[in-house]
Amino acid sequence: MKAAVFVAVIGAALLLRALFPSADPPVRLSWSNGLFTDPPSIVLGARDDVRFGDWRAGGERGHAFYPLWNGIARLAFGGFGPTRDVLQFTGALWATIAVFAGALAAGRAGVSPLGAAAALGGCAWLAEFGRIPLPEHLATALLAGAAWFALGDRSREYATAGALAGVAAWFAKPQAVLFVPAAAAFLIIRRRSARPLLAFGGGIGLATALWLVTVAPWAHR
Repeated sequence: MKAAVFVAVIGAALLLRALFPSADPPVRLSWSNGLFTDPPSIVLGARDDVRFGDWRAGGERGHAFYPLWNGIARLAFGGFGPTRDVLQFTGALWATIAVFAGALAAGRAGVSPLGAAAALGGCAWLAEFGRIPLPEHLATALLAGAAWFALGDRSREYATAGALAGVAAWFAKPQAVLFVPAAAAFLIIRRRSARPLLAFGGGIGLATALWLVTVAPWAHR
């Protein structure tokens, strides 16, 4: 029964973020006009690759800083067309995945996953931001997953946490790198041992190596 209610809450969170995709966010939501200008400009490379077969057709560089978000947008645009509605739903979907991952991480920390899902999914402020297709949603989902693994008890879980945090920073949103020292401090305080920190650092190193091999030669030339 609880599982069914949990799924229903996540579904309701998706509806809050996906319905009426043409509605603009309220101007009071943020002091920055980036809410209105960033979503389409960040994925212009993905759009151009669908339309013209060239990520750099218009000279955009968004794919260099947000490669995973552009890759996801490229798949969505390739399958359903490079339209605003497709981008809106992609953002809403990842915002909902972030709610799901955050609820699971909260559950591992001793908080009710259902209560966390209801709080995160039904929060008006988060719902309004979740309607804006920004790479922050992808980064948040990855960081929530990293938090879930960081709350574990095994070295491979700490390594996975580091890998997800590294992917969030290198592939999703550069500012996610701020999570790394916070997670490291958490592991030190919680475990008081070097082993979790070394495993976490190994995961970050793996994500960094992946970025150097895949993204750096392609996007930064």
